[in-house]
Amino acid sequence: MLKCAQLFTALLEEKNFNYDPRESDDASVVVFPYEGKRFTCIFTGEKGEYLSLYVTYETIPQDKYADVLILCNELNAKFKWVKCYIDKDNDFCIQDDAILSESTAADETFELLLRLISISGDIKAPLMRAIYA
Repeated sequence: MLKCAQLFTALLEEKNFNYDPRESDDASVVVFPYEGKRFTCIFTGEKGEYLSLYVTYETIPQDKYADVLILCNELNAKFKWVKCYIDKDNDFCIQDDAILSESTAADETFELLLRLISISGDIKAPLMRAIYA
């Protein structure tokens, strides 16, 4: 596991949080389950200093694509810490990227994860209205 990912998982263990570590050829991945969603932290780079956090939130019906796309624009203007988009599978995603330093990797990743979780909660109501209204 890359160094920054190791530091983050050590913090999660210290706080007694559940997580699912995974490895690929060029990345360390930590999946954090919360309220039925899977928040994914991908660490890449020599020491895992490049971080991408995301959650795939909801599949968008084709007839609601335009409504949700407009909502993405509104949400991106409101929430500067994350970006919202519809991916190639018609899934609504929320993502954040950062560059870490070893000395702050665990705390910074945890803070960004908490912000992503909080913002995803704030986004839920307008997203559900856009999809189901």
